[in-house]
Amino acid sequence: MNTEELLELPPEIEAELQAITDLMFERQVSTQAAINAHSQAWKDLERHRSQEAAEALLRAEAAMVSAGEALNAASRMFDEFLLRHGIDPDTLEKKLPSQKNRLWQKDLEPATVPKDSVDIETALQQNLEQLLDLFPPAWIERQLVKAMAIMRGRTATPPFLLGHLSADPVIEDRFSYGLALAVALLVETPHFDIYEAPSLVPQIAMLCMMLPALEKVDGGIEKLLELRKAPGREVDSRIYELLVAAGAADMGRKVSFIPTHPGSKTPDLRVHDMHFPVVMECKLQSRQSEVENQTVALMRPIRDWFQIERQKGNPILGELRLSLTSRVGSLDAAVICEDLRQLWSSLNPFQRGSYAWGSAEWLPLPVEMKLSTTMRAFCPAYLEELMPDATETGSEWDGLFFLVEGQFGPTANSIKMPLCVRWRLEHPDDMSAVARNVVRHLGEAIEQIPHGEVGIIYIGYVDTLRVALADQRTEGIIDALPEFGHTKRGVLAPMAEINRLYPHVSEYGAPDLIESAIPATQDAERALHRYFPTLVFTAGDGADLDDAEIQS
Repeated sequence: MNTEELLELPPEIEAELQAITDLMFERQVSTQAAINAHSQAWKDLERHRSQEAAEALLRAEAAMVSAGEALNAASRMFDEFLLRHGIDPDTLEKKLPSQKNRLWQKDLEPATVPKDSVDIETALQQNLEQLLDLFPPAWIERQLVKAMAIMRGRTATPPFLLGHLSADPVIEDRFSYGLALAVALLVETPHFDIYEAPSLVPQIAMLCMMLPALEKVDGGIEKLLELRKAPGREVDSRIYELLVAAGAADMGRKVSFIPTHPGSKTPDLRVHDMHFPVVMECKLQSRQSEVENQTVALMRPIRDWFQIERQKGNPILGELRLSLTSRVGSLDAAVICEDLRQLWSSLNPFQRGSYAWGSAEWLPLPVEMKLSTTMRAFCPAYLEELMPDATETGSEWDGLFFLVEGQFGPTANSIKMPLCVRWRLEHPDDMSAVARNVVRHLGEAIEQIPHGEVGIIYIGYVDTLRVALADQRTEGIIDALPEFGHTKRGVLAPMAEINRLYPHVSEYGAPDLIESAIPATQDAERALHRYFPTLVFTAGDGADLDDAEIQS
């Protein structure tokens, strides 16, 4: 949000303030560059001990002093401007509204987050056909047929969730699966992968919205076309790069993708229309941590064991809550299954049992339940009619799997023989590993910025964790931001955006995505936000939003 907008200055004064803040930023960049050059001159003198190196150090010192004086002059101009218009510089910060308005997960609810100016369906209707036309028709047809077959299989299978999303293995043809989900949403096919859609359909919708801007990016369409051959685990990060580039181009920047070479570390994008050399680096953290992968690997055989027992005629049903207090990587699914067998076989299975690995608690559920209306099978509304807090996976539980009898189609009007197993990690080391801090990616990104360049950094991650872990991660980010600075001499990184993504499923199965940005910046006025996007996956109404939702 621009300073002039916050202070509601008359239009005739805005241009003056704009010029002053632009001048301040340019002189900040020049000063930092002079400081870096001075540091390098010291290193050169220590290495060579020559007259030439000593003279270079004196010149660098003079340039640093001159740049500092110019920056101080610009700062005085800013202070004088504020005083001239009755604004005390010492109280300026109090006049500015806080940018940290929605940091915690409880505040990032659909009812409280600004809606995107275009919803998912509208974005798809406007440009999905143009997006599909970029790819060979035979490939599109072949991939849609394959994806629809996968969707039919997943629709008939009860969910296995990590957070709010499917814990199923990543589909290798992930990009084409996202295209198929977008098509399925528009044509309202009954077979729809509701727990994979929130992580893919909003991405496709934003590609559709930003397609005209992406065409302005040098190499943008070529990078987009590469998605059809990209490994499934790389698709999301590549789309992130494309949307950052398109967002910058949409704000008027002249952007190009930087060619990559095997074994070399280079940033993703170059900006050509600033007064100083600027590159952009984008990193999207993998969706699941190693501990979460271990948890899924543990819970799958437990689910399979329950399926086999039920097929044998053992009427296991109810809600089972597992708290894993030991390190998940050390646990044996067979041991847990045997303990659960004994608990279920006891005279009163609906009780709590404590074990070396943690605890288990059975809660009763009805053998059969009539739903209030026919609805999509396994959608949040379906689960909530059986268990009012079932879809609050992100509140207290890390994941769940669900089993029923007699459910074969995409819709349901009743639930028979339900078994729901929810789990959470409680070992402190596992919790810390899951709430992994993304700030380390800032250092990695800076390492890819060439010497003498200004780096604009974007870090993204998907957050479907329970509230305690999500907020623990946010606290870690905030605590680490004061340490954000230069880890590489000769590099200035005045702006970074940490994009938190909260994909979720609406009541009856439509995909939604909430995006929240945490600015990590050395530019107190956030002046660069007039030139680069804050939000990546949600367009919002401009660059002045830190949170937005794109919804169906």
